[in-house]
Amino acid sequence: MLGTIRLLLGLLNFTFIVAMFWFVFCTIEVEEWHYYEPLADFENFIDEYGFEEKTVQESVIASMYFIFTTLSTVGFGDFHPKGNLERVLGAFVLLMGVAIFSYIMGNFLEILFFF
Repeated sequence: MLGTIRLLLGLLNFTFIVAMFWFVFCTIEVEEWHYYEPLADFENFIDEYGFEEKTVQESVIASMYFIFTTLSTVGFGDFHPKGNLERVLGAFVLLMGVAIFSYIMGNFLEILFFF
């Protein structure tokens, strides 16, 4: 039981770290793009889903939800990358998700069948 809780907490921590990295990456991308092209209209994650109007807690929850669905390769489609750089990072997160969930499921099955 302790091993299962440890795996779930590890997954939650990993999801939080990747979600915060994603949010910071998108924020930097928005600031850089607006600096070089102040009048240009481009699609991005933060502007598209209104993260600027949300509280910090709402942004963290929405970002973690997006990253968790991406890591688990479910991807419901309600949140998705908008720009090309975001799509590249999203593809990397998908590949990471397959590896992480394979590792977690392997450990979980080992815990179940070891007893």
